[in-house]
Amino acid sequence: MHDPLAVAVAADKSLVTTRKVHVTVETRGEVTEGKTVGDLRGSEEGGRNPPNMDVCVEVDSEKFMRTFIDTLKR
Repeated sequence: MHDPLAVAVAADKSLVTTRKVHVTVETRGEVTEGKTVGDLRGSEEGGRNPPNMDVCVEVDSEKFMRTFIDTLKR
């Protein structure tokens, strides 16, 4: 449930764990053109570019579902 999770995270960032990642949009690949690409290697680990975005890498799914259901009940 991507959209409800995005809204919930906007209200409560503790629902997710993030990681700083360099993210870009591929504009020249034959197969990947238009795809969002995250380089999980940090610049210290061989990545070519410094991180430019916080990317969600883990979700507290139980907390999210409680929040989601509670919101629907209101």
